[in-house]
Amino acid sequence: MAADKERYRRVSVRMWVDDALRRLTPSPPCGQSLWFHLLTGPHTTNVPGVIPVSPAVIGATLKWPAKGFAEAFAEVLREGMA
Repeated sequence: MAADKERYRRVSVRMWVDDALRRLTPSPPCGQSLWFHLLTGPHTTNVPGVIPVSPAVIGATLKWPAKGFAEAFAEVLREGMA
């Protein structure tokens, strides 16, 4: 039962535009960071799995080079997480 409560813990998407978070060292391109961003990022919608922006927009939001984003996204896809 405790695992179910953890599964639906609320995360505010406003954290991505918080000044304190933006001053921290950014995450390097990697599958874990991308997956977390896909779940909680500012482009998420109330429709699960729908993110109405291009990969280039997500990469720019994370300040990742195109190649780094592509490699991270390939990891996420390979694991069936997107």
